[in-house]
Amino acid sequence: MLRPLFPIVLLVFTLSLQAQKTDPIQLQTVQLSADPDAWVKEIMSRARLRAQAQRGAIKRLRCTTHVKSSFVSMGQDHLLEFVADSWVRYPLTHRDVILAIDEHQAGDLPDFGNSMDMSMSVEMGSPRDDIVPTSQSPGGSSDHWIQGLGDADLNLWQQSIHLSRFMSQPIVSPLAVDAAWHYRFWIANDSLQEEGLVSVHFQPKVSGKGLSGTVVLVVETGQLKQSDILLPAHVLVGLDSVHVSQSYKNLDPNIDMPTTSTWTYRGPGGMNARVEMLLESHEINPTWEAPELAVRSYAADAFTQDAQTWERIRRLPLTLEQNRHISYQDSLSLYHDSDGFKDSVETVYNSFKWHKPLLTGWGHRNHRKGYRYAYSPLISQFRPMGIGGMRWAPAFSFQRKFNNDQRFTLAANLNYGFKNQDIKGKVEGSFMYDPKRFAEVNLSMGDDFMVLNSYESLLATFSRGNFARRVFFSGSHRSELVNGLYAKFSFDFSDRLPIEDMTFADWSNELFGELNLPTDFEEYTVALVAVDMLYRHKQRYILKGNRKLILGSEYPDVRLKLSRGIPDFMGSDVDYSHLELSMMQDVNWPRMGYSYWRAGGGSFFTDDYSKVKLIEHRYFRGSDKGLFSDPLTSLQTLQGSYHTPKSYMELYVIHHFEGALLKWVPLVNRMNLELAVGNGAVWTEEFGLLQVETYVGLERKFKLYDQTMRWGMYYVSRPGTIVPQGFKFKFGINTYDPYQGKWMY
Repeated sequence: MLRPLFPIVLLVFTLSLQAQKTDPIQLQTVQLSADPDAWVKEIMSRARLRAQAQRGAIKRLRCTTHVKSSFVSMGQDHLLEFVADSWVRYPLTHRDVILAIDEHQAGDLPDFGNSMDMSMSVEMGSPRDDIVPTSQSPGGSSDHWIQGLGDADLNLWQQSIHLSRFMSQPIVSPLAVDAAWHYRFWIANDSLQEEGLVSVHFQPKVSGKGLSGTVVLVVETGQLKQSDILLPAHVLVGLDSVHVSQSYKNLDPNIDMPTTSTWTYRGPGGMNARVEMLLESHEINPTWEAPELAVRSYAADAFTQDAQTWERIRRLPLTLEQNRHISYQDSLSLYHDSDGFKDSVETVYNSFKWHKPLLTGWGHRNHRKGYRYAYSPLISQFRPMGIGGMRWAPAFSFQRKFNNDQRFTLAANLNYGFKNQDIKGKVEGSFMYDPKRFAEVNLSMGDDFMVLNSYESLLATFSRGNFARRVFFSGSHRSELVNGLYAKFSFDFSDRLPIEDMTFADWSNELFGELNLPTDFEEYTVALVAVDMLYRHKQRYILKGNRKLILGSEYPDVRLKLSRGIPDFMGSDVDYSHLELSMMQDVNWPRMGYSYWRAGGGSFFTDDYSKVKLIEHRYFRGSDKGLFSDPLTSLQTLQGSYHTPKSYMELYVIHHFEGALLKWVPLVNRMNLELAVGNGAVWTEEFGLLQVETYVGLERKFKLYDQTMRWGMYYVSRPGTIVPQGFKFKFGINTYDPYQGKWMY
């Protein structure tokens, strides 16, 4: 009777064995849950291997980027939309071609001419003076932090996160090969999700020294699905907080790319912003067709797309409030751009009121003809700290702008000294005929004061002993011959005279002491021609119409200067040639900060070195007590300056570790201090002089309103010699440029 039951018993026994075979899998899951550290290590290991495979598989990317950026600041709403054809060559090359852009604002109101002018300037030079003109950022408003994919390409699968528009230094990615050294990962009890996904939380092992947030991964493969990131506050540029949420799409077995990004950030003045990004139409490793060096450029019709076109291409829908904002701002823009409104504004500006000559100056504008002229206000004309005491310096300017961004400028000023009853002044005119190439002609003439040595310490520079009189006629022509190659041709015909017959104010004698004694030299005449050339290999830039913003290069700047004094021409007393070659570069080191260096050398060539007058000597700038001067142009321990009419060489290097070392030092890392080291060296043939100095400093970032800055305290030494009193410990300030992604030094 048991035989009929045997198959049933056998079936039950077999099922029992099969159940036992699956028990280890079930037990393994329970065991991993009980040991979250082991589990998260395994999951993150899979994610890092996948990121490594992605870095090897993807070299280039093309996609269409849709962006909607909105923020509220000072009670005003701001909205920007753009569509871009975005190209990436990993790890750091981004090119955005803006196909359509619209910043829905009325723009700044025209200037009514009610600003107060109290400026004072001194013509000075430096070895770092560049023949590359500066220009304001073209394109959209700088208030919108994201103006292309290059500003916001937060790719966790890269070794480092480079967001120079948001952060003043690169940050280690949580999916980098060495991420386990920098981050702590864990899985919370409620992190398990459906469909084999898990949320992994992470934060830097050293507080504030990295990203923090959550990534959602596929357990079995380590595939990245979502991320929620908070950028470190201490490296933010002009912002208080930045939060980024991204969703990813699997484009290939080993490629996960973000398709949507939402950026929310807060800044000074109650600024609260939200940026939505949509990335679509991805192409992996396409043939490169983007502009090779234009980081951002604009299609010819990018700013003129009509409402119907925007309705067709817009992929990020507008809210009801945003639609109302667009309707209002666009109508206001049309009104502000109308001739009637501009005429009314100019009527106010051109009208005469009693306070204008005193506080704001008086002038006239005509937008229809494109010209303006202005006369400086009385409050800025009287200069009690002038050479010889109180001086009266009224100024007049005229500018004519043309439709193609060409402009002609004329400026003139008088400089009268009451104490010595001396009259000085100059007239200068310039015409920029090709704005895209910075091509400009400049002519000037006058009788005014000149700086003898522009590389002196701060106190010595402004002392009366550092000035002479110059009666001159000079001119120059500069342009960008091809991208990155600049040339400036100049001439100077002048008489140079000492100012020892002048009477100085008592306060200047007390302030400058012996430095206030006029430099004694014989009057002489100069006929000098010069060419100054700079080459910047693969120079990057932003281009909008005829406006070009230079962003520098990853390669060294190479600069060549050649000047020639022409004897006997127009009574010239100088007879020499001067040649100087220099190079300068900034270098980023993965995980170890960045370095700046500058090196150069040159020589004067002449049969009679007496023909090289004192003012024409090559000077090497010193520094001031307690002040850390620009380490790429000056010697920190030099009290005064060196100068020579013969051969010379110089080298300056500074390296900032940006927390790479000190963040591992307990207690010190909580102060957000960073280490910097450097050295400077100068050799001159004339005296067989070689000065070498080294320094080490502690630095810390801080924010002044929306400007990111860094202060530092430095200890300076000079091997083999004693450092002068007041030059051993120094304090310095450095500033960050978010557009170029660079510090001043």
